[in-house]
Amino acid sequence: MRRSASGKVDTDLREALGSLVWGMSASPHVSLAFPASPVPLRDDVAVEVTGAVGAALDNVKVHCGPSARAWVLVEDEGEQVLVTVRDEGPGIPEGRLTEAADEGRLGVAQSIYGRMRDLGGSAAITSTSVGTEVELRVPR
Repeated sequence: MRRSASGKVDTDLREALGSLVWGMSASPHVSLAFPASPVPLRDDVAVEVTGAVGAALDNVKVHCGPSARAWVLVEDEGEQVLVTVRDEGPGIPEGRLTEAADEGRLGVAQSIYGRMRDLGGSAAITSTSVGTEVELRVPR
């Protein structure tokens, strides 16, 4: 951790996501790739991004099985940070996320989309019959 120019504490997103991935019981099935240099984010932002990634990985485990493979890629794009979570599962059926939200099941709506929206960022989920990709973007 280090202090940013604004005096807030910064967290290296590589370390936060590493702790998440390597601390999960599914960690042998999750690959993490990130830049060689630190990816500093305000501590509160890093916590929320890590939570959204954790939610995406939980969904992989629940919907694809505990031995499913997943990949987490961190990209530092200067003014924003992009984190992508991919799996090779069966995909999300068309309309299923809307249906879940209509039923009051707000897991993805709040734990992924809501977190990114609250940070001024965005989330996009793309799913096919050969896997799902969750793309998280947050501004610096």
